[in-house]
Amino acid sequence: MGLVGGTSAVWPRRAGGTNAWRRAGPCPGEVGWSGGGPNLVIPRSGWHVYSTTPVHALSPRDKATRYRPTTMPYHDQVPRFKQGAGVPADAREAIADALADVVALERGQAWLEIGVGAGALSLALVRRPIRYIGLDRSTEMIAAFREALGEQGLRAALIVADGNACWPVARGSIAVVFSFRALHHLDSSHVVDELRRIASPRGVWLALGGVRRPEESVTVVMRKRMRELLTDAGYAGKSAEAHAESVFSTIERLGGCRAPARVAARWTRSHRPADSLAAWDSKAGLAGLEVPPHVKAGVLEKLGVWAEEFYGDLGKPVPQEEYFEIAAIHLATNG
Repeated sequence: MGLVGGTSAVWPRRAGGTNAWRRAGPCPGEVGWSGGGPNLVIPRSGWHVYSTTPVHALSPRDKATRYRPTTMPYHDQVPRFKQGAGVPADAREAIADALADVVALERGQAWLEIGVGAGALSLALVRRPIRYIGLDRSTEMIAAFREALGEQGLRAALIVADGNACWPVARGSIAVVFSFRALHHLDSSHVVDELRRIASPRGVWLALGGVRRPEESVTVVMRKRMRELLTDAGYAGKSAEAHAESVFSTIERLGGCRAPARVAARWTRSHRPADSLAAWDSKAGLAGLEVPPHVKAGVLEKLGVWAEEFYGDLGKPVPQEEYFEIAAIHLATNG
């Protein structure tokens, strides 16, 4: 579910100010863009993302941990995302039903999904009576989603787009924005700015979903230790929870109202410490970051040694409960 960087993002001139990414000029869809239907706007030129510090002024550690404008595009994970990225098939309809209930779905609303991946979790939403628009940075993910739509005789607007650039939808056109485990790759200030721009006359919902597990589960313990080792190596991974709280808190200060968190589906599966090591080894980076191969190898080697001491048997399956939780907040439109 890669969202930023690529050919549509550039290292820019110095802009000054805080660490936030800044837009380059007027927002597409308002100036210099051509229409693409009732909700879409198609750019005539590329998108740009501003960094507030010139790249040549940063240390290697700062480039990696604080100011790097790209994240992993996840091209290499298409097969995993086609299988639902760990969400069982029988849970996906329940997730779609819960989301529709949380935001009080109305027929004909325009919904925008950020970071659609291969669409395994989104097909159930496309079947709802909404105008679905999906964005993802990865052309491979979008191609896989389009293939899945064709197999089921469905249609949807899918766009290869940089989520840290202006979202290619018209001002005042969107009722619901949702993202399953992807929005934390975007600058929080940019997310809030875009929500305010595209909010429908009746306001906009932002809904975030993700798989949750107990703190003592193998998956959570292994991930926590991996991130500690990655930080020790000079690379700070992205925290989806901290990012979501930052976005929601900002929206609340603008008058937004949170809905109670909703558990949409539960299931149990077995997970081995070796499964976590193998999964991270198969990816191009770690914790959503592009890291040098030698750094990744070193982190995983240390993690393997630690896990063997902690668990004893890396190949022993350990049952763990998992559930999909939806957090949502509504932002009213002024006036």
